[in-house]
Amino acid sequence: MDLPKWDTSTALQQDQSIGRRRDTGAPLSGGHEFTPLDFGRTRPDDEPVIPPDSHLALVRDIPMLRRSYNYDYAFHARAEPAGGHDHHGADQPGHSHDDPLHDHAGTGHDTYDTGALFCAYLRDPGDFIRAQQKMTAADRLNAFIQHTGSAIFAIPPAVQPGRHLAAALFPQR
Repeated sequence: MDLPKWDTSTALQQDQSIGRRRDTGAPLSGGHEFTPLDFGRTRPDDEPVIPPDSHLALVRDIPMLRRSYNYDYAFHARAEPAGGHDHHGADQPGHSHDDPLHDHAGTGHDTYDTGALFCAYLRDPGDFIRAQQKMTAADRLNAFIQHTGSAIFAIPPAVQPGRHLAAALFPQR
């Protein structure tokens, strides 16, 4: 997530990107965090209160359990940067690794390492793909994020007494 861009955007821009109020988690259609969403509610100019291209509106019809885990490692200073780069080339003046004006991070100079690990549990992998396609096409949140990876994993049901892990995936013959 581009936190400097997000942090300098207005609360209204942030709220409309998500479809919820950032301070309470309430949907823009009103109420509190757990109030049902009202996608039919409009503003005086007849525009929807929850923008149709908000993150919330785009994935509202895709059944999933979801959880986001944010991380913020800020700037990482290392004795030697990863990737082995030369500060003292013939055409570039070097700098000391002890120089506080030249922070080094694992991915290069002055890299702010922050983001979210987002987990979504769905019954149908096709729903996950559909959500990804909808967000790629029109999600307001895309102005603030850079997607770096996705994966789909099969999680078998819990082990039943007298059965083996994932027994339901391998029917007996």
